[in-house]
Amino acid sequence: MPVIILTAHGTIPDAVTAVQRGVFGYLTKPFDTDELLARVRALLRRAKRDLRSELDGIPGIGPRRRRQLLQRFGSLTGVRRATREELEPVVGAKAAEAILRFFAG
Repeated sequence: MPVIILTAHGTIPDAVTAVQRGVFGYLTKPFDTDELLARVRALLRRAKRDLRSELDGIPGIGPRRRRQLLQRFGSLTGVRRATREELEPVVGAKAAEAILRFFAG
């Protein structure tokens, strides 16, 4: 899960360490609201790109089927949890099997 740290006790070495450990953003208080919003937007763009690329890795799932899956199941987690019986009406038997195999292994 991405993390943005807001702290009153920030130093450059602290920020460098945090970023090296995977923190997405590091802002010291008082922070600029526009900067925080820009970082949150960047994080959301990254999450959307990551979601899209994971579904695109499934054979037979293109932009139209991806959109159908997300509309029906609401999220990647919803698609992962879907059963064959729930998937087949949305994408057909062959694509449903590909989705189940992809998330099983």
